[in-house]
Amino acid sequence: MDLSRIKRVLAQSTLAAPPRVLQTFAPSLRADGAALDPQIAALIRLGNLLREPKTHEQPVPLARATFRHQTRIVDLSPPPDVASEELRLQINGTSLQARLYRPAGAPGRPPALVYFHGGGFVIGDLDSHDGVCRWLSRGSGAAVLSVAYRMAPEHPFPAAVDDAVASYRWALEQRERLGLGALGVGGDSAGGCLAAVVCQQAQREGLPQPAMQLLVYPVTHVGSQLPSREAFARDLFLERPTIDWFCDQYLPPPLPRDDPRASPLLAPELTGLAPALVITAGFDPLRDEGERYAERLREAGVPVEHHRAQTLPHGFWSMGGVCDEARRWVLRMARRTGQLLASGG
Repeated sequence: MDLSRIKRVLAQSTLAAPPRVLQTFAPSLRADGAALDPQIAALIRLGNLLREPKTHEQPVPLARATFRHQTRIVDLSPPPDVASEELRLQINGTSLQARLYRPAGAPGRPPALVYFHGGGFVIGDLDSHDGVCRWLSRGSGAAVLSVAYRMAPEHPFPAAVDDAVASYRWALEQRERLGLGALGVGGDSAGGCLAAVVCQQAQREGLPQPAMQLLVYPVTHVGSQLPSREAFARDLFLERPTIDWFCDQYLPPPLPRDDPRASPLLAPELTGLAPALVITAGFDPLRDEGERYAERLREAGVPVEHHRAQTLPHGFWSMGGVCDEARRWVLRMARRTGQLLASGG
């Protein structure tokens, strides 16, 4: 049994205790009248007891390996009925890895979601989000094309944006060959930012709008001073020092942090963008900027459906293996994504 499996068993056995026991082990934070999910609170307490290092305290290669390892511990086990295919996208003068998922029993030309992983534009990869993409594919009944865009600090802004837009263009061009129907875009955290920017750039460059955009606790303003940035700056999975570290890697001076391609909330015009499914978390420093982006889309006449996972933190999208409430949200939002893709948004 490898170390990640041992830790997974330890986490699952600890978090299977009754909520009253978990609350004694790790009293919950409260915000807006809601308590942090007791399994999440216990997971944070367990991480503190194990003295797990913070992302910003590690060299970049180690931070990437740690993140990949941690997601294996807390994510849902992959479903057996989703097939995957490794691809290479020849774009931007380079070769990007990608992985195409198809659920069993999908129609001949299923709709598809071009998906961008989270990780602050610095960490995360196809493997860290493999479980998320498999469950998203299974729950939606759609294909999912997960793209490993270039990351900072080796490739600072706008490399990730360029890759995201080019990979969406590639999917449009290759849709017939791949046997895919309507195309949407989606992502979590930094990947949600990229999905939002793809819709904006498609508008500017005359590309067809995606059928829909799935934005899971997206970064929408890297320099945000909205209240949630301070309210949840400590004691959760995404802390202020980590956010600052990500920004310094992705947008080192003198790169502009107010460029709408980095901060889509600052775009002057949002009219005509793809229908949006926006998911935010109640205990998340990025909560307010994600919800403000949903409001701005709605004000621009874009169809928007917004859901707040009130008791969950940033990162819950990959925690369904150890948190019952996270699993319910992932499965429910996967179904809703499939419905919106099938209806063209």
